[in-house]
Amino acid sequence: MIKRLLDYKNNERVIFINKYKKYNTLILSSSSFLLPSYYAYINNFYGLSIISLLVSIISSGHWYRTSNFTLRIMDLIMAKVGFGIYFTLLILNTKVTMKEILLLNMMILFYFLSNNRITNKKEDWVYFHMIFHIFVTIDQMMTIKGLLDN
Repeated sequence: MIKRLLDYKNNERVIFINKYKKYNTLILSSSSFLLPSYYAYINNFYGLSIISLLVSIISSGHWYRTSNFTLRIMDLIMAKVGFGIYFTLLILNTKVTMKEILLLNMMILFYFLSNNRITNKKEDWVYFHMIFHIFVTIDQMMTIKGLLDN
C-alpha cells in the first residue's frame, strides 16, 4: 500500500483525479466540515473542534490543488483519524439508534460509490464524493449532539 501511495505519478486513479486540477464542488463540501467544528467549539468539545477544522482545511486544500502529493497524503491520513475518533465516540459514548446507523451506512455507501465511479473512470464520481462529504458533516454533528445528550 505504501509503495502504491509513493508511486502516485504513475497511478491511474491519481492521474484521473488530477485531470481537472481543482474541484470547486469538493472544496465547498469539504468546507461543510466547519459546521461540526463550530458546533463542537460552542459546546466546549475543543478537541473535536480542532479535528473537524483540520479535516476541513486539509481536505479543501487537497481539492484546491490535487497535484500536491503532500496535501493528498495529509488528507488521507487526517480523514481516517477524524473518522476513527468520531466513530469511536459515537459507539462508546452515545445511544446509537437506527437513525444513526442509517446515516452512518449512507456515508459509507456514498464513499464506496465514489470509489467505484472513480475506479471505472466515470466523471460523476465527484458528485458521489460531495454527497459523502455531506454525510460526514451530518454524522459529525450527530455524534456531537449525542455527546451533549448524554
